Amino acid sequence: MGVPQEFWNQAYSDGSYLTQWDYDYPSQELIGVLSAINLLPGSKILDLGCGGGRDAIYMAQQGFSVSGIDLSAAAVEIAQRRAIDLNTTVDWRVGNVLNLPFANNSFEMITDRACFHHISHQDRTQYAIEVSRILSVGGLLLIRGSYHENADSFFAVTKDSIQDHFGNLGFQIGPLLPIALVNNSGKLTANMVLLRKAVR
Repeated sequence: MGVPQEFWNQAYSDGSYLTQWDYDYPSQELIGVLSAINLLPGSKILDLGCGGGRDAIYMAQQGFSVSGIDLSAAAVEIAQRRAIDLNTTVDWRVGNVLNLPFANNSFEMITDRACFHHISHQDRTQYAIEVSRILSVGGLLLIRGSYHENADSFFAVTKDSIQDHFGNLGFQIGPLLPIALVNNSGKLTANMVLLRKAVR
C-alpha cells in the first residue's frame, strides 16, 4: 500500500507528526473549494486519511455531517480529543482506504489531503473503486498530493495517474492545479484536482 501502518502509529504516538505534516488551521485549498461548490448544510462528507482531524473538524463546524477515517488508531485518538476540545461531532473511524467501512453512495463529497499520494501504483485502482462505490452520483472528490515521486514515501499525483484510475470509472475530471500543501514546518509542492462522479 505504501508507508506501513506502524510508521503512522509511531509518528502520532511520539509527536513527530507535529513537525512533519500537521497543521494548526484548516487547509486553505479546502476552504476555497467549499466556498465555491455550495454544498447544502448537512451534506455528508468523508475525510480520507484524516490524520489529526483539522479539516474534518472544520467541515463539521460549518454544518456538514462529517466522517474521518485514518489507518492509524493513534491519529484518530488525537482527532477525537481535538474534536471534544472544540465541542464538535465527527464520526471517526480507523480503517483502510482500500476497504472502506461505509455503504454504497454514502457521501456527497470526499476529501483527500495527502492520502492518495501514499497509495502505491498497484493499489490505486482499488482506491478508486472504493471511492467510487461510497460516493453518490454527482458527488465530488477533492484530491491533493505530492507533485514529486519518491518511492520511499510519495507516489506522485499527476494528470496521467488521475486519468488512469478514475477516467474509466466515469468521473468527470477537472484541471490539475499546482498548489503548496502548507504544514506547521513548511510546505510540500503538490497538485490538486476536483472530480465529479457522473452517471455511467
